[in-house]
Amino acid sequence: MRATSFALGLLVAALLATAAVPSPALAQAQNNSTNGQDAAMGYEERVDDDVILTDWEYSDGRFLLTFEASRTSIVTISEVVSTEEAKAGSLSIQERTISEGTTTVEMPAGSGPSGAAAVTITTSQSIDEGRGVFISTGQQSSNPFGAFGGTQGLFAGIVISCLIALLAAIVTLWREKSGVQVAS
Repeated sequence: MRATSFALGLLVAALLATAAVPSPALAQAQNNSTNGQDAAMGYEERVDDDVILTDWEYSDGRFLLTFEASRTSIVTISEVVSTEEAKAGSLSIQERTISEGTTTVEMPAGSGPSGAAAVTITTSQSIDEGRGVFISTGQQSSNPFGAFGGTQGLFAGIVISCLIALLAAIVTLWREKSGVQVAS
């Protein structure tokens, strides 16, 4: 009887633990559902004396950047990688020629675990001045419990912990033949 109860308790705990784990398909769907974002009306960020970033948009893993230049310049655009994503790896970096006037360029940039994507923009002049520009979509995850497997995973974990504690108490009471002893 004891072995049967113990096995049944383990089976229930295993089933609950399985239900608490979010599916990879759901996680991928949440990562792919990053809504497009763009800069606010009237946005302007000066890269250097000749190049100004006037607009940006992010959708489908790509930034669309619009520059105004008073003369032809070369800009370097690189993807910002979060340290939460990996300890080592690769990133996208491009050098683009920005013609005098308005130029729009596209830059791939993956989003990290929080759904945020970002790029940095520099020119040789901005590097000489020791500065650059970055743009970021900010955290896209609408679920603050995302790090714990989402709301479902967090609360299922709490329920599982409580059930295991309850099971341990039941097993302890059941194994005591004469009931619980009070210390004197």
